[in-house]
Amino acid sequence: MSPLAPLFTLHAPAAQRGDGLRPELLALLLRRAQHENHDQEGDDVSAQKRQRSSCPTSIRAQ
Repeated sequence: MSPLAPLFTLHAPAAQRGDGLRPELLALLLRRAQHENHDQEGDDVSAQKRQRSSCPTSIRAQ
């Protein structure tokens, strides 16, 4: 979970009252959260590639 998740959770009800985050700040935080998610997905793919490459050829063929 992103460390920004609690902030977004609080933003939703505050925005309904007109007390939410400024649009510029919200856009910045959303871009940062997307970037963090993309980095985590990339790490998962890299780990899978490393795991496959360390597997002997005879096992990979099965």
